[in-house]
Parts: sequence; C-alpha cells; structure tokens
Amino acid sequence: MAEEARLQFESSNIWPSHVFLQAGVGGMAAAIAYMIRKNWLKQPKIVIVEPQAAPCLRESNLAGKPITVKGPASNMGRLDCKTPSIIALDVINKCADYFVIISDEDAKAAVDLAAENGIQTTPSGAAGLAAVMNTERFNLDMDAASTPFIIFSEGRS
Repeated sequence: MAEEARLQFESSNIWPSHVFLQAGVGGMAAAIAYMIRKNWLKQPKIVIVEPQAAPCLRESNLAGKPITVKGPASNMGRLDCKTPSIIALDVINKCADYFVIISDEDAKAAVDLAAENGIQTTPSGAAGLAAVMNTERFNLDMDAASTPFIIFSEGRS
C-alpha cells in the first residue's frame, strides 16, 4: 500500500502532509509507516489511530514498554486489540509522530460520511477518516493547507 501510494504521489508531485493509519496490534500501521520513512521523498507526519477502548500502542509508547490495556469491546472490532505486537510497537515508536484516540461514535460518524460519498466500510476501516474528522481535538500541526492521506482498510457490501 505504501509503495502504491508513493508511486501515485511521485507521479503527481502532490504529497500528503499527514498519513493516518488505523491500528490494532499495529502490524499494518507499522508496515506502512516503515515504508513511508524508508522510501518516500517527502516525509509526512504519521498519525496512529486507535479506539478509545484499546489504546495499547499509545499506552505502550508512553510507558516505554509493551502494555496490555483493559477496556470494553469496541465497534472497531479489527482494532479492538488490548496488547500490541512487540515488533510493530518497535517500528511505530521509531516512525510515528502522533497517537490519537477515537471513540466508537467517531468511527460510526466516519462510516456514515464515507457511505454518503459512496465508500462502504466498517468502523475499523473508517478509523483514519474519523481522526481527520476530529482533528480539532488533536494537536497535529494541521491547517487549511494540510493534505491528509487515509486508507480505508476494509470494505463492506
């Protein structure tokens, strides 16, 4: 995914200022973040997005070691992971600029907005969009000139 995006951005010479990566245990987010840092000519801010019910990557980052978190079940089932991947955590800690936490309500609103625009996805798939929709809550160095890039990681029919 990161390589396909790089080729598109290189071809158009339009690069994102921020990349929003939804994360459960962190595997997908770590793989994409690593490839961005390794191969992209223009380096964006990398934002890791987790459910409020399972912020294991953020809490582990803050603790400086892997942490298992407790919390209720989330509607972001694919992201509702309480313990991070140790390998993914190491990569994310080296590559990420920000960690943001979204609520189940944020994710549902993002699913609805995506559907209004012809994209069928799940709360897990729309987590990056949910974070972008709520950037006023986060200090991400974004303004009107910012160009966020999000990945819908799963579809729904």
